[in-house]
Amino acid sequence: MDIRHGFDPDPLKRYGNGIEEVQHLSTTRNSRLASRFVTHFSVPLPGLRRPITVPLPIPPAVWSYAVVKLGRKKASWLVWSLLFTLGWFLLLGIRKWEHGSKWNGDDDGEEPTLVYGREDLRRIWQWEIDSGHYPSIRPIPYEIRMAVQPFNPAVPPLKDQRSSPLAQSTSAARHQGPSTIGVGSAREYFNITVQGPNLAYPPRVPPGSVADLDMLYEHCAFDTNKYVRDCLEVLRVGAGLDNGRHTRRGNTEHWNYIFREAPLSSREPIPKRKPLTIKQKKMIKQGGSDAGLWSREVLEAPLTNLSKPIPPTPHVDIKTACDPNYPRIFHMFWAGPFNDKPYVAILSFLFTQNLGLHLDKPEAKVCRPQFWMWINPGPAAAVPNPSAVGDMFRDLSNNPWASPFLHPRFKDVIQFKMWNTTEQLDSIPELKDEWRAWKDNLFNS
Repeated sequence: MDIRHGFDPDPLKRYGNGIEEVQHLSTTRNSRLASRFVTHFSVPLPGLRRPITVPLPIPPAVWSYAVVKLGRKKASWLVWSLLFTLGWFLLLGIRKWEHGSKWNGDDDGEEPTLVYGREDLRRIWQWEIDSGHYPSIRPIPYEIRMAVQPFNPAVPPLKDQRSSPLAQSTSAARHQGPSTIGVGSAREYFNITVQGPNLAYPPRVPPGSVADLDMLYEHCAFDTNKYVRDCLEVLRVGAGLDNGRHTRRGNTEHWNYIFREAPLSSREPIPKRKPLTIKQKKMIKQGGSDAGLWSREVLEAPLTNLSKPIPPTPHVDIKTACDPNYPRIFHMFWAGPFNDKPYVAILSFLFTQNLGLHLDKPEAKVCRPQFWMWINPGPAAAVPNPSAVGDMFRDLSNNPWASPFLHPRFKDVIQFKMWNTTEQLDSIPELKDEWRAWKDNLFNS
């Protein structure tokens, strides 16, 4: 009988001392099934008179065979090396699962859609921040590996920012990227209240005002267990839709989320950057790698056609009522017969926006928004005939839901446009040369 059938060729080499032998024999008597798969090791620790016993999932027969072939010292080194390696890979897997679940695509099993590398992602983020499209104090995602804090013209300096739990929680969160450095204009928050004689109508916000999205996120982020009731109350009070007759709340000035930016002349000079820390230098050195990004195997060519960012301008510094770089246009797409749903959407636009339709001449300081209703008369792959636009307006004029909006008084605020899918796809530089190869799947809806 050999070792494969349970025979121990040299039982004296199996135990280092009498304690190991007694513990192993007692364990064998109490649980014969467990002894087939578990080996107990005694580990001496400083300060303890007796060594502690550590059970490991190693069959005794395997351990005995390793001792015979390699010797006790080499077999022990082999076992501990394997356990250390297994524990290391286990920790790496846990860390990847915790901090990279939204990037590795394990949640939904879909194919990756990311077509840019990390260097291009940083360029896109930097361009958006420089253009004023990130008016937030929330940290940049850690996966972008933005080592140096960007200057953000859409956020005021730190001393002018409102004290918010969001800033404290996000900046102290683990595994978060850096926050931006605010270099924008100071903010003046409004306490909007209803004034007579039109007490039955909600007040309009001042021209050029902006909503503080960080403040709204703080009260309306449902992924952080916020209540819809509290979110709606904050929206109502901050917009001046509350009559103030309540006792459950105290001072609600910190709920004011509508503000207006100060002029450019009041901004402070951009501060000098501090020397890079060791962590930042390490992140810059590792920033060229795309490890951890759930992207396609074939990426797009490196970005070289990013236009020069246009920094945001406060409303008080704009010479005209509307900012030419950011026109105020509401878009809506509709396919099929025009019914009550787009009708209600247009009514919502008319009743909520400052259009000045009741005035003989619109106010010069108010930017009048527009509503563009895109009508798709047929399937996306169909080529519109030359008379499609005329047919569309004829159908709209005969439709009781759409005909009221063709009145001349709405010609400057409501526009009906023909949707041409081919024309729209050809207008996008990234898609115009590729979408026809996928038209069979693209138009299958």
